[in-house]
Amino acid sequence: MLAKTNRLTTKEFATIYQSGKTFHGTYFVIKVLHAEQFKAGVSISKKVYKTAVARNRLKRQVYAALWPYLHTSLQIVVIAKKSIGQPTFTDLQNDMKGVLDTISV
Repeated sequence: MLAKTNRLTTKEFATIYQSGKTFHGTYFVIKVLHAEQFKAGVSISKKVYKTAVARNRLKRQVYAALWPYLHTSLQIVVIAKKSIGQPTFTDLQNDMKGVLDTISV
């Protein structure tokens, strides 16, 4: 899990969601804004996973996949796609890496 200082507030989340640049991966839609400090937020709908346990597990995995990007100056919102299925952590990492590397981190 990311430290509280590295997680988005509600106001920041809304700003990035509206005006951030959008990138699409296999499992996620990622919205990005360049900023002074790295911050991230994850959105997983009940349509993706019905139970809170499954949604929270995926959130923890996404935050863990974002760990190598803590040194960047990005603010990121990760939105899970409906067709996510049951990916492994390695699949999530590779998808996240592929998308974030195109942003010129």
